[in-house]
Amino acid sequence: MKFSPPQIDQVGNQLESISNWIDHPIYKKLKAVFQAMSCVSPEGDDKVRSLWIEVPRGNIEDFGDYEEFREEYPEDSKWYQFTTAQYQTKRFFYIDSKLVLSIENTEEPAWKGISHTTNVKVK
Repeated sequence: MKFSPPQIDQVGNQLESISNWIDHPIYKKLKAVFQAMSCVSPEGDDKVRSLWIEVPRGNIEDFGDYEEFREEYPEDSKWYQFTTAQYQTKRFFYIDSKLVLSIENTEEPAWKGISHTTNVKVK
């Protein structure tokens, strides 16, 4: 799946500004992302791990119009810092230092035995 900077910025802003709900499959994927980041050396007591991701600007169809295309994203690509951290039993996911998601790190999720569509509150 490919994303352009406007899509990443929109999702990041939406997740930051509202409370979302995630289901068990998404929870499992977030845990997998957190685990995948374990190859990055942690910093500090909160196991902060960061990496930089370069995203191509995309084409004009990803934008409202040409002016927005050139004004908001003048470079051919945009860099994003993706960060994970853990404090006690909470795992945090950041894009460009903005908290976008957090989950509980539990061995036995609360919805065990319940339909996979059961929601868990994020953030």
